[in-house]
Amino acid sequence: MTVAFADAVAVVPDVSRPSGKLARGSVRRDLLETALRKAGYASEANVQTKWTTPRTWSYPIVQIGAFKLALGVVYSHRVGRERRLRTVSKYIAELCARNAPLNRQFSMLLETPETVSRVIPPGTFGGLLVTEYNAYNPDVPAFCGFWVPSETLKMVYYSCSLASLMTSLRSIIEEQRKPHRKQLERKMPKLRKKTGSEE
Repeated sequence: MTVAFADAVAVVPDVSRPSGKLARGSVRRDLLETALRKAGYASEANVQTKWTTPRTWSYPIVQIGAFKLALGVVYSHRVGRERRLRTVSKYIAELCARNAPLNRQFSMLLETPETVSRVIPPGTFGGLLVTEYNAYNPDVPAFCGFWVPSETLKMVYYSCSLASLMTSLRSIIEEQRKPHRKQLERKMPKLRKKTGSEE
């Protein structure tokens, strides 16, 4: 995803005209979608191609467990300000329409009795792999992350950078790979009583 920004600048170096800016954005979007598809195929996930309504263009969806992942765009007005979701198209709203149970203030999932099993069908929730354009350095994104928006797309239930997410996953994998040594049972030495002749 990071390379898509640099490659788009290489393909369309001149954005002094509005047409050039639009062309670079289209190239970047195509490269980002290609990266998502390749990652989905490499991880043997379910990769689908969906179409907007009306069918003006297609987009990839990667299904991983309870989530369906698509691409999104976030922005912040100033450095350090809270990021907001810029992608609010109809297909994104449909993708995230069932995200209400992921609200941390929502108590339904927390209060489920132990005797009741929770079954979450594959692809129930919608998640986004998001990027933020860097106006100061177009070769590198200002942010790449995993984003779980609310069903209205006006809030974010969960967000983190892809770098921190990958670091967390690596640490979990390393912990699982560590050999577990079997605890050795140490026998305590027994003292022998002295007999009369030894005294």
